[in-house]
Amino acid sequence: MLGYDQYNTGHAGGESAPTTDVATRWTTLLDDDAGTPPVITNGSIYLGNRDETIRSYDVSTGDEEWVFDTGDIAVSPPAVVDGYVYAGSNDGWMYCLDADSGELEWEFDTGDAIGPRAPAVVEGSVYIGSDELICLDAADGDEVWRRGMGRPETPTVVDGTVYIGDSDYGLVAWDANTGDLEWAEATSPETEDGIDGAPAVTDTRVFAGGLDDTVYAFDREDGDIDWSYTIGSEAYAAPTVADDTVFVGGNDNFVYAFDPVDGDLRWATEQTGQVLRSVTYADGVVLAGTIDSTCLTAMDASTGDILWQFTTEGDRDEGDLLEASPTLVDNDIVIATENWEDAQLAKLIRLTGGGEEPAQNPPGVPGEPSTETQAPATRTRTPEPTRTRTPDSRNEGGDATPRATPTATATATPTATQSGGSGGDLPDGLANSVVSAIIGSLAALFGIKYFSGDSGSGGRDPGDRPNPKLKEEVHDRPVDDIEIDEEQMTEEFGDRRD
Repeated sequence: MLGYDQYNTGHAGGESAPTTDVATRWTTLLDDDAGTPPVITNGSIYLGNRDETIRSYDVSTGDEEWVFDTGDIAVSPPAVVDGYVYAGSNDGWMYCLDADSGELEWEFDTGDAIGPRAPAVVEGSVYIGSDELICLDAADGDEVWRRGMGRPETPTVVDGTVYIGDSDYGLVAWDANTGDLEWAEATSPETEDGIDGAPAVTDTRVFAGGLDDTVYAFDREDGDIDWSYTIGSEAYAAPTVADDTVFVGGNDNFVYAFDPVDGDLRWATEQTGQVLRSVTYADGVVLAGTIDSTCLTAMDASTGDILWQFTTEGDRDEGDLLEASPTLVDNDIVIATENWEDAQLAKLIRLTGGGEEPAQNPPGVPGEPSTETQAPATRTRTPEPTRTRTPDSRNEGGDATPRATPTATATATPTATQSGGSGGDLPDGLANSVVSAIIGSLAALFGIKYFSGDSGSGGRDPGDRPNPKLKEEVHDRPVDDIEIDEEQMTEEFGDRRD
């Protein structure tokens, strides 16, 4: 699953990343640029692709196992749970496939392009962001509930709560079973720059990157901002939390490491290109993919020192680039690249440590694969970005004083949320969902099955699937207006901003 675990920490537990130069074990040509990071389980690699397919490969050889055609590019990272692959496409459909055969089990029309949002599959339910946050029954694809938001992103579901970024608003928490609103925290209401990537969750905090060039730590119980740190660009990538550190890649060509309790910067290491997806942590090593031909960098997690870099042939405009996060398997690294010069030269590559020679000729690739690596001098800096945090930062291992129960519920007045430095009215879609949540709760009380929204109310049997499926042009929905009444905010909540 995305982020290696339900908490989306990005910690590849039980794996050890190579600390010295790597070599190519095998290489498989893709028909088009990879759309997702490789998801590996039970000996297979599952990958979404920009050629409008979802594919499975043998992890030992790189041989293709099966192909499933979608109606548009598939850049939604798959979730593989209990023998089924759950993945979305820009055709607006959520697919459930048999992991062994690729056969369609069910599909659901979300009503809008799913894009790079990954589904979260937890305790028999599938949670996916499209134009709304939707909860489906994992067994048959029937809709359980949906809630309107400004622009929902990838959810993380932990202990009965759905934590999800809204790129027009901030971070929102919903009850996973009922869809009731638990809390909502705006980040930059003046500019409507919200949270883009999937949040990472720990026992006490929720970490997320913002489109306002800021990394945030939210209190898990009430959504208050414990600390924030402004970097040099948008933080598209979801944070990785491991080794008592928060690691974040930036669009400014840097990887940052923060103290999870107070947000102090521990190190920042410059990369050869932008880091648009989460870094991966394994046994003291941080792996970052970059939009550059030096597509993979390994760093010491404690210092940020560069241990090695893997380079493919060509330069930035001709060689392979790595936007998707690297994935660990049996202490090897699997990456799925893009190629801006010729998308049909994009590759799925398995790398092994120790500078070994390739174990075999790559399937379908003429000649020998490139094994060239380099270990340049480490380039680090200590930037001086603006940082803000509340004075009562909490210990990540547990607080000395108990927390109050959440006050933001589905019955609360949908005005501004209390925070350490921001606030604003809820977006129209989110406010409307408060009403839907109330109706849904009443319906549940009387045993009535309630569906909100106008689009699909259930999964579609594979036999009903049009063949071939018609592609429909998908347009981004307009940004919801978020009106701010500064005087009212100050009167109700006090001036909490730094």
